[in-house]
Amino acid sequence: ERLKFDLKQPRADAKTLAFRFSVPPAGGNDVLELSGVAKSFGGRLLFEQADLHLRKGEKVFLLGPNGCGKTTLMRIISGELAPDAGEVRLGVNIIPRYYDQIQSGLSGRASVLEHMTDSYPLLTQTRIRTILGSFLFCGDSVDKSLDSLSGGEKARLELLKLMLEPANLLLLDEPTNHLDIASREAVENALLDYPGTVLAISHDRYLINRLADRVYALSAEGLLETLGNYDDYMRCLEQPGENKPPSASGRAEPRQPMAKAAPETEASQEYRRRKEEQAKERRLAKKRQRLQRRLQELEEEIDLLQEQIDACAPEDYQLMTEFFCQKEQLEEQLLETMTEQELLRGQDQDQTGAQK
Repeated sequence: ERLKFDLKQPRADAKTLAFRFSVPPAGGNDVLELSGVAKSFGGRLLFEQADLHLRKGEKVFLLGPNGCGKTTLMRIISGELAPDAGEVRLGVNIIPRYYDQIQSGLSGRASVLEHMTDSYPLLTQTRIRTILGSFLFCGDSVDKSLDSLSGGEKARLELLKLMLEPANLLLLDEPTNHLDIASREAVENALLDYPGTVLAISHDRYLINRLADRVYALSAEGLLETLGNYDDYMRCLEQPGENKPPSASGRAEPRQPMAKAAPETEASQEYRRRKEEQAKERRLAKKRQRLQRRLQELEEEIDLLQEQIDACAPEDYQLMTEFFCQKEQLEEQLLETMTEQELLRGQDQDQTGAQK
């Protein structure tokens, strides 16, 4: 099966990542559900009664103090670990991909180029070098052994592999750790543009505020949900009440066992409905911005390619043919993006008509 992905053409002076996640395969509206999940290690309870529900297109973040079991829970969801109790259910046609913050699969004497060639035999070495260049592996750096890579280099290589493997559910454990500021912004923009579902662990408040539809806080008693982003989560912490979430950093405060939640009142149901509608509108607004930004980028890239075609000498037939092929591919993407934008406008009009 042919691998599909989308790379932005890096400029000669580019010093940051240049990539977009590919459009994910179609999947069900119910993406992931946890029910009563529990895990202990060496007699120590990490968490129990962990319940969670992810819907298509949501960006959800998992918070909690260090050592509370966030990475363990993510590994359970990814299938690397089995829960002691409870159930993990993936939706119909859901394809998850897990980003491991410790990059445990990137070790050994093999070079970066050898590792990528072995991992993706369908790609030519020329194509692999181009992809690596977009992730700042240029020149002799492709010959560095995996063992000699820095934390930032391993993070970039892991992100590259994540991009090459189509998925409609991204499970990300600290995706911006070890990256410089420019690379963090590139990852944030790629995730903002990504139309699939994301469940992420992060201590990056800016990232959470920019992307989050909901936040789950993990403690020994399970998961507590906050609608909104990091600022909403912090406002929830400041409110009185025994069921407020644990702090996202530092040590967890001692507290009494969590009481079972009372049935929702009409007022709380209305509040939840309103917050979910606001989250839906934020997702649609992000999608509108993504499409408009993508249209502008494609138009600029097509204009640039046309300038390069016009500047080609007649004897540069091979180079001109390559430019024409690239331009044709970009024009196809432009048409697809314009079609997607029109469909979104139609949905907006339908929603406006239904509200009247």
